Amino acid sequence: MFAIDLNHPDVVAIQQHAKLAHYKKGTTILRSDDDTHYLHIVIGGLVKASFTNSRGEETISVIYGADDLFPLAWIIEQRRMPVDFVAMTDCDLALVPQDVFLEYMNKSVDVSNAVLRKILEQYTLFGTRIVNLEFKFARERLAYQLLVLAAKFGVKKNGALVIPHISQQDIGATINTSRELVSREVSRLERQGIITYGNDGITIHDLTRLHHEVGKDTIIPFLDSKS
Repeated sequence: MFAIDLNHPDVVAIQQHAKLAHYKKGTTILRSDDDTHYLHIVIGGLVKASFTNSRGEETISVIYGADDLFPLAWIIEQRRMPVDFVAMTDCDLALVPQDVFLEYMNKSVDVSNAVLRKILEQYTLFGTRIVNLEFKFARERLAYQLLVLAAKFGVKKNGALVIPHISQQDIGATINTSRELVSREVSRLERQGIITYGNDGITIHDLTRLHHEVGKDTIIPFLDSKS
């Protein structure tokens, strides 16, 4: 994954203009029709970009974690995205004034390159949602999503990869699957010893067997750096 060099002089200069904000789990950070003059940078925790479909069901487009940026389309082009940004967990954000961010984007090659790399990373991960919906069965979509989450948020611990806790309702909203189906498939994976699902996180014990759920040759972006 592409990390931002927090010690770069231009990044340090930008940080001096930022203000910190803390959001409790479930708090709406930005609504789709809100105007904002701040680039939001996730320091810790998870943020979801979601919308309500025609059936009144929540659909999660993407999950943001540490170092992710939003809402870039609005900040750079004043183009609204039809999603709300909501804290999935307690989270901390740095809010950078739009004019400061654009100033450094225009004058600093290093900052613009770092932002471009982050945009490409986010674009690649957003594309995994399209790939996910190509899978026919819920078990495949769940396994693929867990692998993507492991690639993006997984932390190595005692030989396993641990993902921050995400509710089964939210997981279902990312893969167009009901919470009940997610619960059934999570239980199956737990019985097989592949994962453990708990309030303290989702632990993947056997990455290889989970990968076989979607086919061992299926490419998971950025996963190799974690495995």
